[in-house]
Amino acid sequence: MKLPLLPTAMVVLAVPVMIALGFWQLDRLEWKEEMLSDLARRPSAPQIDLDQPGAAPENFRRAAITCRTSGRPQAVSGRSLQGQTGYSYRLPCSSPESGAPVMLDIGWAPRPDAVNAVVLRDRYQGVLIDRIRELGSGADRFLLVSGRAAVPELRPSAPPTLEDIPNSHRAYAGQWFGFAAVLSVIYVLYTLQWRRARRAAKQTTDAKTPHAENR
Repeated sequence: MKLPLLPTAMVVLAVPVMIALGFWQLDRLEWKEEMLSDLARRPSAPQIDLDQPGAAPENFRRAAITCRTSGRPQAVSGRSLQGQTGYSYRLPCSSPESGAPVMLDIGWAPRPDAVNAVVLRDRYQGVLIDRIRELGSGADRFLLVSGRAAVPELRPSAPPTLEDIPNSHRAYAGQWFGFAAVLSVIYVLYTLQWRRARRAAKQTTDAKTPHAENR
C-alpha cells in the first residue's frame, strides 16, 4: 500500500509530539491544582511578622511589616475593594527592624494622578503576593496588599484571590489533542484523495497505451 511520502513523514513526526504535549499539559494541570490547594490553605496559617529577623515571606500568606519610607508611588492597573477598575498605588519599603523589603500596595484610585508623594510611618497588615514571574527574583518581588488605604486620597485595593492565578492547562491539553485529531483526519482525507488521483492517472495511462501500440 503506497502512501504520500512527505505528508506521511510529517504526520508520523507531528502527531506523537502533539499527543505528548497534551499529556504534559495534563501533568501540569495536576501540579497546578495541588499548588492552588496549598495556596488556599495559606491565609489561615499564622501571620508572618516581617519585622522579625529571618522571617521569610510566602506567597498568599498573611503578613505584617512596619514601613517608614516616603516617595512618589507607582500607579498600576488595579481594582478597588468594590471591584471598580482604576489604579493601584505601590511604594517600596523595608522593615527598619529586619530590613525585609516588600512592595506595599497603599490603595486605589480611579485615576493615575491621585497621589504625588506619600510618607509612611506605620505598621501594615495584608496578604503577600509573589511577583517572581513579573519581576524575577528581585528584592521587592513580594507585594503586600494591606486591605486598607495608607493615605486619605486613596481607597482600599482589592485583595488577591486564587482566581487571579491562571490555570489553563486543561484547555491547552484539549487543544493539543484536538490538533492531533484534526491533523490525522486531514491526513486520511488527503491520502484518500491522493490515491484516487493516482488511480485515475493510471487508468488514463492504461487507456492510452493500446492506441500507442496500434500506431
